[in-house]
Amino acid sequence: MNKKAEIARKKSRFLQILRDFFLNNGYLEVETPILAPFLLPEPAIEVFKTEYLDGYGKALPCYLIPSPELWMKRLLASDFGNIFQITRCFRNGESLGALHNPEFTMCEWYSVHYDYMDSLAFTEELCLYIAKNIDGELPVDITPPFIKMSMKEAFHHYLHTDLDELLLNPAEHALWKRLDRKETKSPDKEEVFNTLFLTYIEPFLPVEKPVVLYDYPSCIPALAKKKDSLPYYERWELYITGNEIANCYTEETDPVILKKLFSNESERKKKALVLHEIDREFLNIFESSFPPSSGVALGIDRFFMTITNIKSIEGVILFPFSAIIQYNKT
Repeated sequence: MNKKAEIARKKSRFLQILRDFFLNNGYLEVETPILAPFLLPEPAIEVFKTEYLDGYGKALPCYLIPSPELWMKRLLASDFGNIFQITRCFRNGESLGALHNPEFTMCEWYSVHYDYMDSLAFTEELCLYIAKNIDGELPVDITPPFIKMSMKEAFHHYLHTDLDELLLNPAEHALWKRLDRKETKSPDKEEVFNTLFLTYIEPFLPVEKPVVLYDYPSCIPALAKKKDSLPYYERWELYITGNEIANCYTEETDPVILKKLFSNESERKKKALVLHEIDREFLNIFESSFPPSSGVALGIDRFFMTITNIKSIEGVILFPFSAIIQYNKT
């Protein structure tokens, strides 16, 4: 068996283990559309646009989903209970490379009556199950307990600064001025946080065990529940060997809060490279029967490349986009 076929065999086994874990825990596997005439407003994500031709000369703009969230939450509101899905997702406007392919595989799951810390414990169980059932010894230890630190702790540990104080007046903070950036306008909190985090924290996270960073500041918009009365979201991200693998929220269910966030994000989305129709009916599902829940989105290709010690996402995809675009060149 050639090397690509062997990797495909291992990935197939990995996906089966993943499915078994969810099914053994009573989750329902669902399938939802990857083509939609509307999406959620996510300014940080660019999308792919196409169109549906109805055969009578009419064209309906459509988009490839960047995640199945808008459909899976409809199922939650319809009393489907705990659900999971392994599906293809699409993101535009990102450079091809070790961690990015415009078409990729995601596992997304929602747990009713869970908060983000319940989902974290469940994710640790998932990683332990994978470690016990995968063929051969893993090159990285993904077994619990994970290393856990809040964003406040991370900024204190790596930058010796108080995150709350930093975000009070970010443009005047010494950390920001140290970067000697030449902006013509004052940066907002989101830009300062992201730049400092990506420059001084993310590259230096531990690699010997999975790392969870939790309680993200509310200056980073998300459909997540606020942490009590504090300016933080109940959200975490999982890193394995320094690579971001998964993202989790305690889902916000208050329609008033969501309406405000939706409006703000829709306005920001107007500056996107690819404009799209917003899912105007999405907020209606929170008016009555949406259950308290937590959702996790996990990048299958990144996770699999990490536990097989392959250095690029292109090594675990049979036809990476970088190769496809070379096929018809002369």
